[in-house]
Amino acid sequence: MIPMPRIHSARSGLLLRVGGVILTLALLFPCGTPSLAAANVGAPTADEHVNQAFFSQAAGYGEGFGYVIADIADGPQFYTTFQDLGGNRALGYPLAAPFVDEETGDMYLVLQRAVLVWHRSSRQVSVANVFEILDNEGLAQWLLDRGIPGAIQDDGGATFRESRAIRLSWLSNPDIYQSFLQNPLHPGNLEYSILLYGLPMSRPERTGPFIVQRFQRAAFQYWVESVPGQPAPGTVTQVFAGDLFKEANLIPLDAFRPEPNPFHRPSDKQIADARALLATQPETAYLAPRLDGAIVGYAPDLLDIAAVRVGTWVHIYLNPALADVRYEAVAAVLAHLATYLHAQSLSPVPFEHTRATCERLMTDGLRTQAALWEGLWGPEGTYNAQGYEQILNGYVRDAQRSANWAELLAQLHCA
Repeated sequence: MIPMPRIHSARSGLLLRVGGVILTLALLFPCGTPSLAAANVGAPTADEHVNQAFFSQAAGYGEGFGYVIADIADGPQFYTTFQDLGGNRALGYPLAAPFVDEETGDMYLVLQRAVLVWHRSSRQVSVANVFEILDNEGLAQWLLDRGIPGAIQDDGGATFRESRAIRLSWLSNPDIYQSFLQNPLHPGNLEYSILLYGLPMSRPERTGPFIVQRFQRAAFQYWVESVPGQPAPGTVTQVFAGDLFKEANLIPLDAFRPEPNPFHRPSDKQIADARALLATQPETAYLAPRLDGAIVGYAPDLLDIAAVRVGTWVHIYLNPALADVRYEAVAAVLAHLATYLHAQSLSPVPFEHTRATCERLMTDGLRTQAALWEGLWGPEGTYNAQGYEQILNGYVRDAQRSANWAELLAQLHCA
């Protein structure tokens, strides 16, 4: 039994963009063992280094935020095991950061299709028997409600060899058997299938529109009825163990906290300098605390200059173009976004997705940026301005020409 906290968290929040502004309210997640090295998937990608890789695909926070799989010094070699087991092709993408079971000291890495566990006693990484864990957590009925049959506790075998043979004899549905056998590591190799999916824990059983068989680390469904929006009859689908582990609330909340891409994110110094600047300037000192705990990273798919997302955590998305500007310009962007956070903290009700709200927030943000930039560089802005700094210079001059410049610009952006 693995005692872990049950987390029930509704992740809702607010996404605001700076630039071409869009205001969005979003709902914010002991038999022979084959040689693992033989299944290595190959060369690293752009977000992958020798002993670690970054993945955002299943995190739910956009391309700039996700989780790292790494080999930890004097600890679990999660990245090497992940690669040796076929990488995301076989195991899926990470659903959370690694976390430690405080009672046993074991460390877990939850992926879509499987859960890897590092055993502190043996200092080895293995694929966890997730469906046994769910039973041990008292979730047998919870599994039944999801179409997963109960486990056969006594298979009649007197030894592991006998039990293995008996359980493999339960692979009586030819379609499920073929899907089980065609594992992504070495299709047709029974030992690799057992390595990924475990041994059967049930015989094939009819449950609603499909026949399902439960294994230690997965379940397979053979669809026999036509159901709108579901796989066609004759299709075999896999129930992913990691997804079930997450749905069962067995992952501590802190493990869901995503991180920016470590291979492409603002430097700690740049962010620290920008935040220190905001704290010392009279125009923005009151806003600096609103950024405490915010997670800042570049978002390659961001169409605007920046965005902020408020939910379980505050995420600040910066356009990669800001990587080449001075930290004062980054501070101006953070000040703009901090006005949104300040307004939200003062509001007795959640913001509604309306044009009026967009215009009001954008107007305050633009005026704050202009005031900060003028306080730093004077009424003309900085000399030798490039890129975004030229836009900030323009805000300063627009503020001197027209009293309602920010309102007019906000109307254009929020149209």
